[in-house]
Amino acid sequence: MTNVYWHSPERGISYLGRLRAMNKIKEKTLLLLLVYAPWVNVINYRTTPVIASSLMALFIGLLTVESFVWRSKINEEYFDIIKKNPFLFLAFISLLGYSIFCQKISDFFIFFNLFLLLLLVIPLFVDIRAFCRSYFDVYLSYLIIVVSLSIIVDFILLNTGYASVQPMYNSENITYLERPFGLFGQPSVNSTLICVFYLLKRYLHDIWGLGRVRNIYFVFVVLGVMCQGSGSGFISFALLLIPVWGYRFKAFKYAFILLLLGGIYYISLTDLVEKISVSYLTFLYDFVVDIFHLYLAHISSTSALIWGEVSPTVMIPIDFGPIFYITHSGILLYVVFIVTLVYLSVKEKNYNFRYAIILLFIGGLHYPVMFYVVMHFIWLLLFFVVFRKVRLT
Repeated sequence: MTNVYWHSPERGISYLGRLRAMNKIKEKTLLLLLVYAPWVNVINYRTTPVIASSLMALFIGLLTVESFVWRSKINEEYFDIIKKNPFLFLAFISLLGYSIFCQKISDFFIFFNLFLLLLLVIPLFVDIRAFCRSYFDVYLSYLIIVVSLSIIVDFILLNTGYASVQPMYNSENITYLERPFGLFGQPSVNSTLICVFYLLKRYLHDIWGLGRVRNIYFVFVVLGVMCQGSGSGFISFALLLIPVWGYRFKAFKYAFILLLLGGIYYISLTDLVEKISVSYLTFLYDFVVDIFHLYLAHISSTSALIWGEVSPTVMIPIDFGPIFYITHSGILLYVVFIVTLVYLSVKEKNYNFRYAIILLFIGGLHYPVMFYVVMHFIWLLLFFVVFRKVRLT
């Protein structure tokens, strides 16, 4: 029998119109999930982890229902990335091993594990290519503004006697009480991430030919970093200046970098900024060494080293990101993740992109910056842009 539906131009056009409308609705649902992502820490802290996780599950559930009702096709293009990238394949092997050996189900949804789960699920429902073209740049703008404003508002509250009104305020975190808590509740994470988001926005503008990033976003970054007063943030901002201003000096590029490093060295010697002073860095080094020794002394088995989880009676502080990550997720998954990022940096030669990765590495030495919830979604979109060279056309 002849298929009248497909041989009717009017019906064919109507079908394509409905398909586009359905895809747009799913993209908007994913966008709502991404808009919610940076607020997970606040919701989790002010209510309960169950509520924070349930809201995220709700959006993913909506995507599932929409895809099931409209019988969407699987976005096979993203799965080709997984099949052709040996590092991601190893990451999934690591995740499989972790799922067998992990002792806490809650740990299964933190750090790089969550990204791998999203990598398996989200492409089933949404055309990531179309979503990146439509919303990735706008989403980075949203993150820069929201995170910076959270720091600025908390800074004002802190200096007007209303410190306890800060959404992430925690009186038990004594070392943070004199600085804004911001959206993520941790000074290093707040300031490092706004620098990273800004560099990634510049990266998208470079590869998509969107022109210069508006100066207002740089102003937000400057205000955020200055109000936050984090040592990691100041270092991240100093490194951010290299790709931002270095290209303007072309012939003097290396002189500019040396001048910048000289400035940081001078500040560290004079204790002008406490968090990057020699005395603080020396204290931090000794503290990290103590954490490392604590970790080595309490590795309970070979599987604990490979897949994570030291003795449950020992609490490894979060202050040194790599050890904290390895404790929870294992050395194999950590190494695979780091190698993947190095591979991405080699593959993508854009300086803004490379410096964004460098900032994440440096920030990650202090706290697991690159594994906060919002970053899992950034990785999801960024991997597609880098591996598939997504264009606006």
